[in-house]
Amino acid sequence: MAITVANASVDNPGGIRLKAATLTFDNSYPTGGYSVTPAQLGFISAIDGMVLGGTANNTTGVVAAWNPTTQKVQCYLSNGISPALLNEAPNTTALTGQVVVGLAWGR
Repeated sequence: MAITVANASVDNPGGIRLKAATLTFDNSYPTGGYSVTPAQLGFISAIDGMVLGGTANNTTGVVAAWNPTTQKVQCYLSNGISPALLNEAPNTTALTGQVVVGLAWGR
């Protein structure tokens, strides 16, 4: 139940650090989402926000969102009926190899 973060670039405008990163999910999604630490993104003390988007190999249609309250990346999947609604992925869902890209800002 871990997420792999590959850092693509970093910038430091006005004392706030920006980090573009690629997040790769594993084979056991934890209820409530994947924890991401400031250190994984090259920040010293805090992640202040993150926006996430899919990539071409995101074949299951997983939608990822940053939860600023819990400091976790939460994953959502379609409920499989029409009209489609998004529900948080169930505990231990295999999201192996699914990738999202993100832009995070922090300190």
